Amino acid sequence: FFQKAFSNDSNFKEAAEGIVYLPEDDPTAFERIINWLYRDQLPTYPGKGIKVGLRLKLEKTLIDIFLFAEKYCIEVLANKVMDLLQDIHFGDNTIPYFVHVKFVYSNSHDKSKLRLYLAATACYLFSFAKEGIEIENTRSYSKLPREVPDYGADVTEIQYELGFMIK
Repeated sequence: FFQKAFSNDSNFKEAAEGIVYLPEDDPTAFERIINWLYRDQLPTYPGKGIKVGLRLKLEKTLIDIFLFAEKYCIEVLANKVMDLLQDIHFGDNTIPYFVHVKFVYSNSHDKSKLRLYLAATACYLFSFAKEGIEIENTRSYSKLPREVPDYGADVTEIQYELGFMIK
């Protein structure tokens, strides 16, 4: 996206001005992407046993970065962020927070890989929930399909397509 926007061969005004405006995007997420571009650094996961408040904040930061990377086709970054999100959830035996599921479904397109991950995580929860899996509120999760119909449809589709594997 940025290469095309600033290319001398493009008709974009950004190429002529040397400036791109991103009014819809989170400045903090953009700052973290710049940090990744120049330093190859992402927020770090301190490891197993992370406190709930810190995990909530870290998960939201990573979701913001992922959505930005997905929107602007920065696949390498999106994959690294997805790996980190999985490390957090598997490392602490947790699933994404209810509020984050709602946020992702409100701020992503219907083919988003993050949506697929969230729906697959729900299938895992409902099929293999180990004792001790941390869920902020199981009842909230059971109500999610009504509040976010696309989420319910995605979960149902995964269960239908992979039902034999889930069982």
